[in-house]
Amino acid sequence: NRRLQLGPQDRCLAVCQQRPALRRNRLRRAQRERQLAPDSRRDLDIALEPELGVVSVRTRPAGADVLVNGEVRGTTPVDLELMTVAQDILVRLPGYADAGETVTPIEGYPLELDYELEMLDAVTGDGYSRLLTTTLGQRLRLIPAGRFQMGSSRGDPERRLNEVLRNVELTRAFYLAETEMTNAEFRHCDPEHDSGVFEDESLNGDLQPVVNVDVQDVYRCLNQLSIEDGLQPVYIEEDGRLVPTRPFRNGYRLPTEAEFAWAARVAGRGEGAEPLRFSWSDQSEMLPDRFTNIADQTAENVLPSVIVTYVDGFPVSAPVGSFSANAAGLFDMDGNVAEWVQDYYDPQNGSTGEPVLTDPLGPEIGRSNVVRGASWRSASQRQIRLSYRDYEDDARDDLGFRIARSLE
Repeated sequence: NRRLQLGPQDRCLAVCQQRPALRRNRLRRAQRERQLAPDSRRDLDIALEPELGVVSVRTRPAGADVLVNGEVRGTTPVDLELMTVAQDILVRLPGYADAGETVTPIEGYPLELDYELEMLDAVTGDGYSRLLTTTLGQRLRLIPAGRFQMGSSRGDPERRLNEVLRNVELTRAFYLAETEMTNAEFRHCDPEHDSGVFEDESLNGDLQPVVNVDVQDVYRCLNQLSIEDGLQPVYIEEDGRLVPTRPFRNGYRLPTEAEFAWAARVAGRGEGAEPLRFSWSDQSEMLPDRFTNIADQTAENVLPSVIVTYVDGFPVSAPVGSFSANAAGLFDMDGNVAEWVQDYYDPQNGSTGEPVLTDPLGPEIGRSNVVRGASWRSASQRQIRLSYRDYEDDARDDLGFRIARSLE
């Protein structure tokens, strides 16, 4: 409605068009003509009609919900009359990957959308997003599941007694962060955190991996990030301590020991690949220069023991991702800092007498968590093997973590 004030002998031509603020609702242009007497007044009430286009949505299989701008508008097959402005179309069917796009309907020209829905495969990860990004911009990579031998054989001269050789099967793909969590990222959770120094060398750079955090610090941060990203926190309070739920919820968590070992030794190397002994080779102990960050010649002035034949260029921890990724697309799985994993420590590596351990989570109770991976302090062939296992119940200056997450 618009009230027009006219002077004597004025002839009124009212043209109604949408205002800029209303352009998301495209309306037809309307025009009315009226003859008014001198000094008269008259209201013009003009109803504007929407401009509509037809969008036909088909899927194979049929029966998928069709959401338009977040609102369910029907199930496939369906013909929708929509305003001729940009519309976000999303097709959703349980057990299948979502599909959709943004389209702009055109009046008089029906638009057909035809989707072959991809079935979700929890083992290979087919149909799931290959990358997820946290609220802090951390990239989590999809790791397909599989079967492998965790531990080391009795023929390995560097084998420790806690590296019991076990057949393990992971039945579901999972997500694992490409890099270890940095100091800057952890300070989002704890603004006062300081990773400290070692022999006058800083461990506290923004891009260096966070260290000097215990596992309860880690759980609190992961819960906070889960809540901020609209996910269910994995850790709940029990007897004054945070512990993980079993089964895991969909929030951020630490990887299990089996997930970490699989991602470090096998994932991404092709079907039937044997677990690597070292990150660069199955057997060779000749470590290529600048391959990973361990105790090298650069650290000889700060560490009591180093590998004198190796150079990586960093006396302590390096900025995350400074070296090449492994076959699974993950950085620093073999050095920089050792990493907390979810399992409580068991010297027998989860041995139960079963021929295959399926999705092992470790003991339900315990004092210390398993630690996997070498660090900038590692100075022996034994420690830089990918089967090396350690444990810890307190913070360390060479111990950090990376984020994992289960499939929905």
